[in-house]
Amino acid sequence: MALPPRSSVYLSCRGVFSGANAKLRKLKSIQKLLQERQQSIRSLTIQYDINSIAAVAKYLLEARVFESTTVAQRHFPELFRVSEARASVRNASEAEAAKSEAEAVRAVAIASDGEGNAVDVNGGFLVEEVTLEELTHEVIAVEPGTPVDALLTEPVPTRLEPATRVIPSLYPTKFPYKTQHRILTTAQSILERSCFNFGTTWLPNLMSSHNWTDPEAVELTKWTKLLYKHQRDIPPAALNYESIGTLSFRDVLASTDQIRHSAVHRLHTSAKGIAHMLASAVTLTKMLRDTDATRKLEAIAGKLAESIEEAEWDTAILENKLAKTLAVLANRRAELDVLEKEAIENVLKEDRENKSTIGSTLGEWIVRPGGEIQPNTLGGLKGKCKQRESEHERLPGPSRKQGEPNGIAVGGVGRDEDDLGVAPDRWLGTKDGGGVGEEGGLWESSEEDDEGEVFLEFE
Repeated sequence: MALPPRSSVYLSCRGVFSGANAKLRKLKSIQKLLQERQQSIRSLTIQYDINSIAAVAKYLLEARVFESTTVAQRHFPELFRVSEARASVRNASEAEAAKSEAEAVRAVAIASDGEGNAVDVNGGFLVEEVTLEELTHEVIAVEPGTPVDALLTEPVPTRLEPATRVIPSLYPTKFPYKTQHRILTTAQSILERSCFNFGTTWLPNLMSSHNWTDPEAVELTKWTKLLYKHQRDIPPAALNYESIGTLSFRDVLASTDQIRHSAVHRLHTSAKGIAHMLASAVTLTKMLRDTDATRKLEAIAGKLAESIEEAEWDTAILENKLAKTLAVLANRRAELDVLEKEAIENVLKEDRENKSTIGSTLGEWIVRPGGEIQPNTLGGLKGKCKQRESEHERLPGPSRKQGEPNGIAVGGVGRDEDDLGVAPDRWLGTKDGGGVGEEGGLWESSEEDDEGEVFLEFE
């Protein structure tokens, strides 16, 4: 029983053995699941039976390969390898997404105050633009139209110039908006409760003056404005300035406004953009010394980081798979180009040879070395002529017996009965000796009917 490669089983069965199915260990259960999911593993079932696939899948399940991308990476490092050029493309895509998202947040968060200054629509802080360096590593410029070979880990040799194919960017990583919305609204709710608890403890007069008794009473962007405005009313010990490092109090507050704007205005954000916002939220709760809120947000951020890593590894696998497929197609295309070129050259060569042969034969037929006509050497030129004897002038000469050769002249030209006559306007020839017609036809035989009529046939 031939077994499929482990890497092939891993690639095809990742979606099958996910979640609770990654815990399967019994062979029968594995076989049953594979039977149910045959359509999704069709690339394997074309070559291998279910039992063979299940045997390899059982080994991978016991090794926990389907449970952890890190484990899978140890087993199949070649699947996760990312070329330097492709990493640059990925970073460039992430950077462009970060820039676009920051501009979108600014567009919904600020308006002109009439003096050309940018201010928050709600009277709060100017939302700082996210710098590209915060979300991405150093980006190496990659020109549009980067060919497949430049994106492969190793170059693929071809006999001809490879066809230019560009792997479409699968970055930035974005999760469904429903997932993003849940993450951001949850983070916003945690932050609003944290700010409410902080205000209740350190700004009781403010809370009572507005009759705020519930966390839902004040939205996040208003909290950031109030905390900054009443900073002097807050005891220094109430805030953990050490947790924010070189950031200012204003920066920490402003950065969390993006959570509210993205959630309220339904701005679909990249996964790394969400991670950046969660990091800002964690920083704020640490500054407010809210350990419970910090713990909850860090748990969400940690799970998000794992999901991003898993998605990026999956993307790397898909890109490697596509790159190899395109490389194979490029090789085939190059081979077809060679075959096409050879076919055209062969046809041209054979055509030249055929025409040369036919032309030479024609030339040999028309003229002998001495310049005389050769009547019987050219094949393939056939014709038929029926000519009555009464229509032609009989040449003078000895009387003939029936069936004997007789000279025939047309247009007043003729010779003895055994000679070859050439008529300038029609045709002329001997009855049995053959001759040439006006169109270059050749007759080789003749016969006489009962009435003395002579039939000359062109062959």
